[in-house]
Amino acid sequence: MKQRWMRLKTILVSLFLSLVLFGLMWVYIHLRRRIDIDRVYEFNQQTTADIQILKFPPDWLPEFFYERLPTKMQSGVRTPVGVALTVDEDEQLQMASELIEFEKLEALTLNGPNLTSSSLAYLEKMPSLRKLYLFETTYNDDDLKHLASLPYLHELRIGQDDKITGSGLIHLTELNYLEDVCLECPIHPNIAWEFAVQNPKLKLYYANHSGEPFILKDHHLAQLTTPVKWKGFAVDKMQLSEKYLDHLKYCPALRYQYFSESPSMDEDNGQKEISRKIHEIDLSGTDITDGSVYFLAREPGVTKLDVSSTSVSDRSIKYLIESPSKKMLVSLSLKATQITPEGASSLYHLSNLRRLDLSQTVIDGSVIDSLMQCESLEELIIEGTTVTPGKIEELKSTLPKLKIRSDHETK
Repeated sequence: MKQRWMRLKTILVSLFLSLVLFGLMWVYIHLRRRIDIDRVYEFNQQTTADIQILKFPPDWLPEFFYERLPTKMQSGVRTPVGVALTVDEDEQLQMASELIEFEKLEALTLNGPNLTSSSLAYLEKMPSLRKLYLFETTYNDDDLKHLASLPYLHELRIGQDDKITGSGLIHLTELNYLEDVCLECPIHPNIAWEFAVQNPKLKLYYANHSGEPFILKDHHLAQLTTPVKWKGFAVDKMQLSEKYLDHLKYCPALRYQYFSESPSMDEDNGQKEISRKIHEIDLSGTDITDGSVYFLAREPGVTKLDVSSTSVSDRSIKYLIESPSKKMLVSLSLKATQITPEGASSLYHLSNLRRLDLSQTVIDGSVIDSLMQCESLEELIIEGTTVTPGKIEELKSTLPKLKIRSDHETK
């Protein structure tokens, strides 16, 4: 009996000492964290830099219970999992290294022209860095070699860095975990395209700041053989033959301003199925044909289409009113085209059309009669046509809110 009591006493004493030791450790960690937080706050107040302690709910606490805790209690149980740092001077990096462990740095933003290439040497001390943002710095292509020391880099954004022109992108190929890249700097579009093609799994966004237009041609699309995950790639013009048109289905994130093709397509060539996120298409003044409109009308999300000053005819109108974009199209310009009164009289089938430009065409009063059924129409332009003032008055009386621009009316 005495031995059992002694054994129990030993266990209780050990448990008590363990609790005391745990309590002391908790107090030490809490005080040290409090001191670190105070130093970080002082650093943020005294400099233009910013240190953020990233905290997330602990894994052991179910989300259901966490969401029902008071705000202060939620803040108390969140666990620090990383640090985000923003600096705009080399000295701030040195100061920050004395406050936080760069090994735990999650995100780094280097912002402004006061940062020199020497600041990138600190990347070697940040093996866990997952996000890197470079904005308006003076770094050049050669400086990107420092990124090779970031094996777990997941996201990279380069914005308004005028000295990065593309040759340094080769250093990014060594980053096996890189998934998200945003390039908004003077990288030549052909270099950006080569980089994009070589990395089809990247969620790439490219905005052309090189000053050189990017004309997408057959040899570009010939390089695409599988779907890509790009988020956006700026194209100024397309000059494509029918040979590689079906390759457009591999790159749904192309963004462009106008489209032309060589040679022109006919209806048969236009029957290829593609899927691209195109909403506004400007084809004005190009050498497009009715076959081109047939092909582009297959796009289900087109809301604005401009084919003014082209050779398109009534067949294009037929393709539009039979297309998936029929109910999406809100703006259509057929100015100075080859349409006739017969073809234009069917435009009322575009039931959500708000703006219509039929100026400098051979339309007549019969078209006005048909447009009286288009209740969604808000603006009509018929300058340079033979529509009479009487027909205009009839249309205004039927659609009183419609704004009409003609040789006779301006309101």
